[in-house]
Amino acid sequence: MLSFNPTSLSGVVYVGGIPNTAATKVLDPPPEPMLGPIIQNTNVTLGLAGGAAWIDMSFNDASAVPWWYYVALLGSSASVPPAVIEKVAGRVQDATALKTVGATGLPALVIHGTRDKLVNNAAVAEVVRENFKNTEVWNIEGGSHTVFWEHESQFVDALSRFAKKVRPWTVDDDSCWQPCGLLTQ
Repeated sequence: MLSFNPTSLSGVVYVGGIPNTAATKVLDPPPEPMLGPIIQNTNVTLGLAGGAAWIDMSFNDASAVPWWYYVALLGSSASVPPAVIEKVAGRVQDATALKTVGATGLPALVIHGTRDKLVNNAAVAEVVRENFKNTEVWNIEGGSHTVFWEHESQFVDALSRFAKKVRPWTVDDDSCWQPCGLLTQ
C-alpha cells in the first residue's frame, strides 16, 4: 500500500542523496570515521570538530564559503543531539512503495557534482536507474556535495528543466503510473 497521495507526486529528485537501498554502496568514504565524533556525546569539542570536518568535505573550498553560511551549517549540526544523528544515519527505511512507483515510470532526476567528496555519485545514479525506469542524470562538472551552492545557476537550470518535463502522475486501473494531464506543456 502506498503511504502517500499518488496525485501529489510528480517526480523524485536526488541531490547529493543517498538512496536508502544502497547506503554502503554509495558513501565514499564510508561515514563511520566521520560520524564517530559527531554521534558521541561526551566531548563537545570533538563533536563540533566532526561537524566542521563534514562541512569542509561538503565543499570544494570551504574557506570560500561565506562565514554566515558556514556558521549556520555548523550551528544546525551542533543543535541536533548526537543520539538523533545516530538514529537518522542508521535508520532503515522501507523503500517498497518508492521502488514500485519508480518501476512504473515515475520520473527521477539525479543532480550531482563531479567533485563530490562524500558520495559516490556514479553509484547513486546506478542505484536510481535500477529502481526508476525514467531516470535523468545531470553531472555538474566541478561541483561538490553542495552543488546547489557552488554551481547555483547550473543546478537551477537542471531542476527547472526537469520540473517543466514532469506532470502530476496518477495510478490508473492497472496500477501503472501515468501522467494525469492536469498540466499542459
